[in-house]
Amino acid sequence: MRQGRIDICWFSGTGNTLKAAEVLGKAFRQAGREVRFVPMTAPAPSAKELGEVVGLAFPVACQGSYPPVWDFCRALPRGEGREAFLLDTLAQYSGGIVGPLGKLMRAKGYRTVGAREIRMPNNFMPKPLSADELGKKISAGEQAARDYAGELLADGASWGAGMPCISWLWGRISRQKLTWRLMARLGKRFGVVADRCVRCGQCVELCPVGNIVLEDVPVFGKTCIQCQRCVMLCPAGAITVKGKEPLRYRVVSGSEMLARERQGGPEPAA
Repeated sequence: MRQGRIDICWFSGTGNTLKAAEVLGKAFRQAGREVRFVPMTAPAPSAKELGEVVGLAFPVACQGSYPPVWDFCRALPRGEGREAFLLDTLAQYSGGIVGPLGKLMRAKGYRTVGAREIRMPNNFMPKPLSADELGKKISAGEQAARDYAGELLADGASWGAGMPCISWLWGRISRQKLTWRLMARLGKRFGVVADRCVRCGQCVELCPVGNIVLEDVPVFGKTCIQCQRCVMLCPAGAITVKGKEPLRYRVVSGSEMLARERQGGPEPAA
């Protein structure tokens, strides 16, 4: 990778991507590189603010990614020769992100130097896994991120086009408003166990699309993108799915996620 600061622009639902991005950042810093974390929940940096290398880290959703992720990437300034790399986390398969996002970044003047998809535990209607199974999956994902960092530093990574026809089709589907209107309907299944809710307001702050307002209990609107933050990160376990107790999976707590977004990301090691 070229010299200069590396900006890792990130969004994370329940912590998988944040964990992988943190591993990348640590590896870059150990190699003597300056790293800054930029949350995608904040406005995209201007050309004067942006580092010489731009990383894009986020989860896969609907075979592509969430609307706020695409909005952030579209809002990035012209690349003017900057290098860009991609890291996404997923349970199984994407299909609609590597090719389409690479095309977008190249059209904006970035040199795309690497793309890697890392499997992590599923957080969308997750299946029961033992602590040992979860630990092994997370450890494997962290190792994959370390390996990827080494490849990027050694200029040994690449950002391919995927399977062009399939990528184009899935990319179109995952960016359609209709797709996300259907996802929003799933959000109507969310409810709140009133006697558990402590009215901390954390779910309101965590929602990346402003879909939650706090009244007597949290009330859900019509723009849910199923990022799972509110359900999985609720500190009181008060948010349910149709009155059922959901299986909760998270890598960080909600307060940790909010703190990372406020400060940008993990602090440099002392």
